[in-house]
Amino acid sequence: MPRSALICDGAARAGKRVGRPEEIAALASYLAGPQPGYMTGSSLTIDGGYIL
Repeated sequence: MPRSALICDGAARAGKRVGRPEEIAALASYLAGPQPGYMTGSSLTIDGGYIL
């Protein structure tokens, strides 16, 4: 994706930026670990506030 498209995409989000891969990886790591043991049937959206 061209840098200009990423800038436009980021500007449309409440956070005013595009997420970094490590931010997505942090949630994936959390979900794969033992911490969310009581969590079931959840839908988590990681979109920087694009969908409010």
